[in-house]
Amino acid sequence: MHEFEKIKVTHSSSIELIIENPTDLKLIGKGAHGAVFRLSKDICVKIYADANNAKMEAEAYKLSQNSDIIPKLYGSGINYTVMEYIEGISLLEFLSHKKEIPFYISNQLINLFKEMQRIGFTRIDSSLRHIIIAADGHFKVIDLVYSYIICESFPKRAFDDLKDQFLLLPFLKHLMEIDPELYAIWHSKIPKLTD
Repeated sequence: MHEFEKIKVTHSSSIELIIENPTDLKLIGKGAHGAVFRLSKDICVKIYADANNAKMEAEAYKLSQNSDIIPKLYGSGINYTVMEYIEGISLLEFLSHKKEIPFYISNQLINLFKEMQRIGFTRIDSSLRHIIIAADGHFKVIDLVYSYIICESFPKRAFDDLKDQFLLLPFLKHLMEIDPELYAIWHSKIPKLTD
């Protein structure tokens, strides 16, 4: 038995996570589906409250391992996924300290959405908090539970996050310059976000 298998993650009646950790492993993050613990400098484990979510996310990692935007998968079990730990900062946190969105960030974000489509994600609706700027400057996307389950070809949550940071309009200007075709595809969905 691995040390992390002693950790129990469950949902309370209000869907809030309840974490029982009798180990010395450090909790480094938690979300709607599970809690993440650091195993080593480069490896972490996500323990899930629901085994079905663990299965869906492990499958998403397996199907997308040929992409450099996805952390490496090292293993999975009934209620856990062992993966590469990405040292970095979430794009949401990075942008919250800025008063502008740099052109190179917009370009990387657009390329990330395109790569998500290329690897077959049916959902490219990732929040900016699930996009990590790694130490080398490249973007990685985490929280893949519904990546091949939910159909959402428009990054609404990312656009909502940009709007909340007052950065959506500058991003859209960059998008129009970088990829006018993609801008045209998303244009009909954009007005609702810019009101």
